[in-house]
Amino acid sequence: MPNLNRLFRGPMAYLLLILVLVFLFFRFFAASPQVEQARLSDVVKSIQDGRVKDAVLKDQDQKITGSYTDGRKFEAAYTELQGKDLFQLAREEGIPARVDPRGQSVLVQILIQLLPFAVLLLLFFFLMQQMQGGGNRVMSFGKSKARLVTKDQPKITFQDVAGVDEAVEELQEIKEFLENPKKFQALGARIPKGVLLYGPPGTGKTSLGEAIAESIGRAFYRISVGGVRDEAEIRGHRRTYVGAQPGRIARAIKEAGTMNPVFLLDEVDKVGADWRGDPSSALLEVLDPAQNHSFRDHYLEVELDLSDVLFIATANVVETIPGPLLDRMEVVRLDGYTEDEKLAIARDHLLGTAQSR
Repeated sequence: MPNLNRLFRGPMAYLLLILVLVFLFFRFFAASPQVEQARLSDVVKSIQDGRVKDAVLKDQDQKITGSYTDGRKFEAAYTELQGKDLFQLAREEGIPARVDPRGQSVLVQILIQLLPFAVLLLLFFFLMQQMQGGGNRVMSFGKSKARLVTKDQPKITFQDVAGVDEAVEELQEIKEFLENPKKFQALGARIPKGVLLYGPPGTGKTSLGEAIAESIGRAFYRISVGGVRDEAEIRGHRRTYVGAQPGRIARAIKEAGTMNPVFLLDEVDKVGADWRGDPSSALLEVLDPAQNHSFRDHYLEVELDLSDVLFIATANVVETIPGPLLDRMEVVRLDGYTEDEKLAIARDHLLGTAQSR
């Protein structure tokens, strides 16, 4: 059922609704019984032979419609000068005939002409939504894929992350730096703007990022950049493009409501590049302290000061990360768990959860 819910959500639902309405309209309102398109000379001969049961002259459309004595319907076109003669002929032959000065409704004509364009327009939006991918497509314009950890959600601290004592120790130094920057700046140290946590999957990289944000009291956002190949995902789309929207960084800043959150750039080692640009070059500007104070989003066309943002990136390997990007971050390695560490995790975290159930 979840797949059906996604299928009938957004433009697809509107497209199906329009198609159903078009079908019903032509089925019950615009459709007419089977009518034989006859020549005017054949209709005249049938009137003279007494084979016409009734007739209606549609003056505006310049058409004569009616039915034969055997029940068949007919329709024929005539010129403006022939209308009066046809009416007199039908009356002379004793056939019930009348003149209908009204033609097809103007509203009906407009609807018939506009419905194909409406269907094509909705189909265009649906295809654009599929091309955009993900949850922030054309009809969900401006939504961020970032995940905000709010105050109501369970907090993660360094004590909750087991088996990475060396990494926690290194991150504690960064935490102390951020809590008291003036102390370290007096010694000539520079505030780290980017941290890279790399190691095998399941070693607590994301949890450590949340623990850092919790320890320094900042909002935490997780932004997945794995598989991103479009540079505009980072810098934003220019407004001349259909479906343009701000980049992920600008959208996350807006939702955070603060200029100094902690951003977790997940799977930075899986960022790709193609004809749409190189996202890693945009990330280089985001992480570079000499440039990120005036980061410009192409959609907003205003400079964003990212100098107070702490960026934490995660990766499984560092070989696929470009060298200049790697140089902008403090690298912290997380090794796999030993047997003792796995037992400690099971004892401290899994056993209590299993017993509570």
